[in-house]
Amino acid sequence: MMPKTFYIMDSFLLPTGYNHMFMVQKIARGFSYLGFKVKVIDRIDDMTAPGFVMISNHPVYFSLGSRHNQNGNFARIIPGIIHRLNKRFPVIGKLSVILQCWTYRKLALQAKNNNVTIIAWGLYDKRRDSLNKLNAPVIFTGDYYDRRPDPPEQRRWYDIYSDKKIRNTIPLKFAADVDPRKVGYGCRNATYLVTYVGDKTYNPEYRAPFAGNRRCRIITTPPYITEKEKLRLYKNSKIILGITSTQSKKDGQVPERIFEALAFGGVCLTDSPPAVRITNGCALLARNVRQLKEMVDKIAENPSLRQRLREKGYSYIKKDGTWTARAKDFISLSEQLYGKRF
Repeated sequence: MMPKTFYIMDSFLLPTGYNHMFMVQKIARGFSYLGFKVKVIDRIDDMTAPGFVMISNHPVYFSLGSRHNQNGNFARIIPGIIHRLNKRFPVIGKLSVILQCWTYRKLALQAKNNNVTIIAWGLYDKRRDSLNKLNAPVIFTGDYYDRRPDPPEQRRWYDIYSDKKIRNTIPLKFAADVDPRKVGYGCRNATYLVTYVGDKTYNPEYRAPFAGNRRCRIITTPPYITEKEKLRLYKNSKIILGITSTQSKKDGQVPERIFEALAFGGVCLTDSPPAVRITNGCALLARNVRQLKEMVDKIAENPSLRQRLREKGYSYIKKDGTWTARAKDFISLSEQLYGKRF
């Protein structure tokens, strides 16, 4: 029996962009915890075992210097230049769409013949129509929004996945990159009182009361720290600030740091109402700086309260807050739509 496999398509005509690859690899790990083998492929013919293949919406020109070099700045120069040119001369992007739609024919046939479901990220244009017309086993996915967003492209996607008549869509909530069976492992959460790791432009007044405090760790980016160092901080922090961008709050988009805070044992205090709703109240809303400071003091002075909040967060993450939970969503929908069991 062939092992079930999660393929990441990264070919010349169907590239996975350098930044997006980081998220796709996390999604893949979610599948791996369910027994899937993970394989990056650059040829459609390599898709021979049953499972899933994830493709992205990145144009063909992302292959000009960028593929397989996620960290190299030079690798991004050519795609960046072409991307800017495309804004003035959209014929470049249209040619890319034509080439990819042509490639989908072979992709769809290979998927049908090998019991593979396509997961298509960010396809809201002719490429979506092309895959649908091929009767391919496909699930379309993209960002999850707690409310209808303002930007036109995001609004179009929201309208697609909110339409109950369109069944082959899943809006993808962010999640924590951790094996759900190991949530809480190595999390002492005793060294730092308050920690924040994130963009320096996000709500600076919420960080200000803790900056310079030796009991706290406030790290604004850029420059960036390693993923390993970030998780070390989270595992040793009592409270983690889930501060988000103004646009994220406006669009109802909840970033990964909210789920990471809960997964690694911190009490998550956030400025984002959508984060509270999506986590079923595990992330706690601080409506202003005064309330934030009061909440920090209350949690610091009450270890039993912090432990209860910590365990509540763990329970939510184990059930619905990891990439494995997202993998289960794809598997369940694939079985419903295409009768494929993995």
